[in-house]
Formats: sequence, C-alpha cells, structure tokens
Amino acid sequence: MEQSSSSSGDCGAAAEDKDGTKSWSWEEDPLYRRYQQLDLIGIGKYSEVYAGKDVVTGQEVALKIIDKRRLPSEDGPKDEYKKLSELCHRNIVSGLTLFTESPKEYLDTIVMTRVKGSQILEHICSVQGKEAKIKKLFLQLIYALQYLLSQHVIHGDIKPENVLVESDGTVRLVDFGPSEPDQEFTAPEALTAVTTHSSDMWSWGVLLYVTLSGVSPFLDDCPEETFNNICTANYSFPPDYFSGVPEDALFLVTSALAPDPDQRALPNSLLLSPWFKENDSDWAAPVERLLNFIERRRKSTCCGL
Repeated sequence: MEQSSSSSGDCGAAAEDKDGTKSWSWEEDPLYRRYQQLDLIGIGKYSEVYAGKDVVTGQEVALKIIDKRRLPSEDGPKDEYKKLSELCHRNIVSGLTLFTESPKEYLDTIVMTRVKGSQILEHICSVQGKEAKIKKLFLQLIYALQYLLSQHVIHGDIKPENVLVESDGTVRLVDFGPSEPDQEFTAPEALTAVTTHSSDMWSWGVLLYVTLSGVSPFLDDCPEETFNNICTANYSFPPDYFSGVPEDALFLVTSALAPDPDQRALPNSLLLSPWFKENDSDWAAPVERLLNFIERRRKSTCCGL
C-alpha cells in the first residue's frame, strides 16, 4: 500500500478531521515544515510509518506517526524515542527527533533513519536460502541483541517483520514501541508474567527454527493449544522439515528455546557456536515453505488476527 503526502490520512495533516476536531493546514504543523511526508511504508496497531525527506538536508528518513489514543500509555512515543535516541549500533534503527506538538494533540511523530530493505524471511528467499547468507544474518541479529543486553534494553517483539535486511545484507532491528505479544514468537514467561532479555533470545530461536524449516515450532490449531505448546516448550525437529539441516544449527535452536529463562542461551554463548565458523554445507533453507509462511502471516495481519 502506498500513500503520498497530498492524500495523507488520519496520521497526517488534513483539511478536515473525521473526529470533528478543528481542521488545519500542513504549514501549522512543525513536522511538515521540516519533513516531507511521502509514501506509506508500514502500518501497525498504534501507528503508521511513512517514507520522508528532510527538506533542509535532503536526508531520507522514516516518519512513525503514532496515535496515542490507542496506546496503553500516552508516554509510549517518548519512551520509544528515548530508547532509539540513546542506542547506537549499526544493526539497530536510530531515532533522530520526536515531534509532540501536532495540531492533532493525540499524534506524536518519531523521525528515524530510513531502512530500505525487506523483512528477513523475504530476504532469505531472495538469496535462495543459502546457508552462508543465513549465518551472516543471524550473527548480525545476535550482535544487535548483545548490544541491547549491554545497554539494559529489551526489545520485546523480535519477529520477522521487525528484522529488516538492506540490499547489502545489513540487518536492522526496528520497532521498539509498545506492542501486543505476537504469540508465535513470544517466550512463555512473556505470555504469563514479564518480558526479559532472555525473552528476546527465545524469539531469536523461534526465528531460526522457522528459517531452517519453513514452519512454526509451536503453532497449533487454536491459540489455546499454541499457548500450551509454548509454555511447555513442546516442539520437535520433524525429519520431513529438517532433513540435511546442520546439527550445530539445531543445537542453537535448542539452546535458545530452553523453557527456563535462566537456562536460555545469551548472545555471548551463541557467538561461540561452531555453526558460525564451520564450512557451509549443501543445505539451503526451504524457500517454498518460507514463502507460504510469509503469506500466512501477511493474511492473518490483514484480517486483524
């Protein structure tokens, strides 16, 4: 879906509000005096993300326009921007500035560095699932999580859609804002109690499992069964899906999916895995199954599931 600045919706300047509030022109909004809003590039439950351009410097940016009325807390945008502005790592998106003075007082906008790329599973399909490429991607994601751990920051929503890969193969971890748990990628303790750094490692393990097999480790016929599978770490490596997958890669999954958060592998230990150092095998990720996985998630998102 694309949308230009001349036809922006509820998350942009408009001539008239659907909610009956006073209309305004874009010149009244400090955001639009500095940044040009371009195509719509992403939609979430609480926000819309647009490509943008700094009219002074010409820098390409992303404009995350957040509707605070939908958030659990109005401090959400400030908290997210604080995280992004304090983090500095090549594999993590950066926050540039925060606008909180929109004529629509319920809208805040975070200006971020623009990430031009596809989500990680789409990228893996585009490189024919080559093992060497996959290793590099997951190594970069470990480096990002290692850095977050050193900064005492929890991402809390590691999933394919939040791991972008640029054309040169650089991984960028995005979306540090408030979110509802994506059950398929959420650790058991995060579903029942509290999210920790170990919860991010669990999500990393689920993502690796999906990459290796093209299927979800815990997804079942209904949310209740999926929930039970996650809470009991009920998963396996069916031969039909894991034929030829290197044993060291499977051990990484097992290390990250330990049901006890205190027993779960952290970034430093994952980096020692022989899989990242050994020669590549003839194995490749199952592209067709990954494409089906991507399409299923896309449809479920569109349907609001």
